[in-house]
Amino acid sequence: MSRPELPHTITSHPFISISFDLAQHHDVAQGDLPTFHTGEDLVGVLQLECTVAHTISLGRIEVELVGREHATTQQEVIQKIFWQTSLAFQGPSLPISNACEADSGSSTSSSTYHPARKGITTFPIRLSLPTSLPPLFLHSDCSHFIHLARSCVEVTSTNGWAVEGSRSRIGLRVINQTRSATLSLVLTVIQRIIIRQDDGREAEMDNIVHDQSYSDSHITSAFSESVLYLDFTIPKDVRTVSASAQTSLRVDIFIQVDVGLAHEEEKIL
Repeated sequence: MSRPELPHTITSHPFISISFDLAQHHDVAQGDLPTFHTGEDLVGVLQLECTVAHTISLGRIEVELVGREHATTQQEVIQKIFWQTSLAFQGPSLPISNACEADSGSSTSSSTYHPARKGITTFPIRLSLPTSLPPLFLHSDCSHFIHLARSCVEVTSTNGWAVEGSRSRIGLRVINQTRSATLSLVLTVIQRIIIRQDDGREAEMDNIVHDQSYSDSHITSAFSESVLYLDFTIPKDVRTVSASAQTSLRVDIFIQVDVGLAHEEEKIL
């Protein structure tokens, strides 16, 4: 599926490298340029290398082929995608690939991101090219058809960069110096949108995007302390956007945990 890139999309990552190689024909009539024939299978490999273990998590891994038309007339510019196909190696409803390790805290179907293994993983590619595809055509004055191939790996890090669908865990120490037990913990995920205005001032908008209550096993008794871990999932369409000199928008994620006390009513005898 061809789609606009997410705001945090990057073309490189310090811990991930990708090579995308396709077996090519060479046609003398085409000046010995790489040639792909319609009606045949496009064969190749996607090679993914991760230089660290457990520092980042990987989500969807796929390759995508897109046929795009760009035409220009005196009155208008026409841009259209006339064909697209993709091959996913990891993602929703798919098993965890060899590039990742199973998350002990979740099943393969409940987590979008999985801890990356250190090393090289090779994925075989085989995609059919329809016979109806037009040939590559380039013309600087009027129009052109372009067949594009690209690879995509969704990455999230464990240092707090929030990406939609990623599983997260926070730990906290609760010291209860009262004579009442605590109530069940409530975790709230807040998305803060910060817009830099023309006069340099910033406007902030806070939205509660997720709240979750936890079981009685997270209660701390009177005059005691406990160390607790809270698991949660960043909701869909919630993500951070880093500050940039080119844009006026920044988006942060905050986690708030509420700890209440269970007060008992005093009985007068």
